[in-house]
Amino acid sequence: VEKIRALQKLEIAFHIDDFGTGYTSMKYLKQLPVNGLKIDRTLLGNSQMHANREIVRCTIDLAKLFNLVVIAEGVESLSTLKFLRELDCDYYQGYSFSRPVESSVFMALMNENRHYLNGIGEGKTYKKRKSRKRLS
Repeated sequence: VEKIRALQKLEIAFHIDDFGTGYTSMKYLKQLPVNGLKIDRTLLGNSQMHANREIVRCTIDLAKLFNLVVIAEGVESLSTLKFLRELDCDYYQGYSFSRPVESSVFMALMNENRHYLNGIGEGKTYKKRKSRKRLS
């Protein structure tokens, strides 16, 4: 925990990966000084989305209570993106945006699509959350 805090002072962020599946546990939200969590792609797949809507909603609400950033993995459809935006999910990743690319191609995509990346085409820009006391 001390090493994580030291690295955070250097502005390195830590996120709990694959939250909602496998070995991830809510106890980590209290035990580890993390900056955010990544919702596992298996909760967001088209075949699972309807069944998992409330789990995803509760996960995002829980993260907000702990003042954590939320990243959704595996966003591969516009309906999933729309659902996550309605829940105020902070970031999205998945093939609906891009397949994996080399760093030079990534930088070119970022520069070419800067207007699109600010809020997925609606001019919404990321703003730092107001600091709230973290639940303990």
